[in-house]
Amino acid sequence: MPTLFSMPDALFSSFNIRRSIGAGMWVVIVASAVAAYDRLKGDRTDAASSPKVTWFTPVRDIDAHAVDADVRIGDPVFYRGPSSDAWVQAGYISDVTDDRSANQRQDMRIRWYVDGVAPQTLVWESHRTTGSLQEVVQTMLPPEKRQRIQSQIQQLLKQNGQEMTELLQPLVRESLVRSLPVIERGVRRSMAEHSDQWQGLAGRLQTEILDQRIMPLAKQEMMPIVRRHGQPITESIGRELWDRASLWRFGWRALYDQTPLGERSLVKEEWQRFVDEEAVPVFEDHLDEIVVAVQNTMSDVAANPVIRQELASVAGTIADDPEAQRLLKTVLRESIVENQELRTLWKEIWTSPDAVAALDRVGDRVEPVVRQIGDLLFGTPEQGIDPNFARVLRNQILRKDRRWIVAFDPSMRAGGADATSFNEMTPAGDSYRPVVRPAQTSMPYPVVYLASE
Repeated sequence: MPTLFSMPDALFSSFNIRRSIGAGMWVVIVASAVAAYDRLKGDRTDAASSPKVTWFTPVRDIDAHAVDADVRIGDPVFYRGPSSDAWVQAGYISDVTDDRSANQRQDMRIRWYVDGVAPQTLVWESHRTTGSLQEVVQTMLPPEKRQRIQSQIQQLLKQNGQEMTELLQPLVRESLVRSLPVIERGVRRSMAEHSDQWQGLAGRLQTEILDQRIMPLAKQEMMPIVRRHGQPITESIGRELWDRASLWRFGWRALYDQTPLGERSLVKEEWQRFVDEEAVPVFEDHLDEIVVAVQNTMSDVAANPVIRQELASVAGTIADDPEAQRLLKTVLRESIVENQELRTLWKEIWTSPDAVAALDRVGDRVEPVVRQIGDLLFGTPEQGIDPNFARVLRNQILRKDRRWIVAFDPSMRAGGADATSFNEMTPAGDSYRPVVRPAQTSMPYPVVYLASE
């Protein structure tokens, strides 16, 4: 039996301490609950005048359909009210029943968080990304950001464009002048290596295009134009040449060349003399008229709608020919892309001391603008990662945010109509059920998770 002196030891034993702590915690919990109840209860006047306190977001399941839209369990749903500029996650797809084999639609269930908004009064659209380069560019460069970058580049060119041109122009000119012979040798070498294929292509094109299309076009459309502009000057030159030609000089020389003792070259010598002393001066006297006739002929040929249409069609036929495309790509690849001589030449030009000095000076002018554009695209240490760049990182690197659904008020759409025109009646006929359709226009993922505030 414990004595008076042994009571403190029993009172402060380990078991009694744990029991006392436990009892104290329950007392605190009960007291807090009673105080909270009294505070929330109040009197009726305070309850009527004070706003309602929401302790949790109500959750409900909504039956919906997806028409021509591929949805999956877990796809998030975002909502934006007519008076708000921000999207909030309003739920997610909790269940999907695939019935597309019959009617190209899926039955699904949406877990909906938003209180006070009737889902059947909203327009529902599905979005998805493919990760293509075009989508990345659209996300990283919205119109306002694209305009800012263009303005920065224009300002750079306005301030330093002349200086940069003067620095780079000698290098570009040298590269072009020295590259042309190298490329020409590469083209000839590639053409020679594929000569059999080019000959086969040329033979086929001659039959299909030259004989069947170009020659009839020349006879029907080009020759009348040439005759109209060339016939007057041709007849004028012909008359002068006829007047200068001596039948006697040609005649007796031809007879003499037929005799056994003849040199057999007097006609040739006379013809050469006639060309040099008679014909050439005639053509020189009419050179201006010939040039005008040729110019008029080319102008009329180029303006003729039939000729232009046919030549464009011929060019298109050649350009679309699979064999011609393949051979042309092969020649370009072998003569430019895989031309080691050309690579060596460009390396020699653009790594020379003069080139390095010029590029350094250009870099000093361009670097500040490049840094500004980089900050605009990717963000800064002070402001954090750019939201659009964060979207691209999550989409491309983490493979996230590729599918989502948005729900919004019909008034937010241009010429907004009643939401009942987008949704469908329930089987009971007492209300409308949301219908999710593919969006007609693309949009970035509504919420950014990775960017800093």
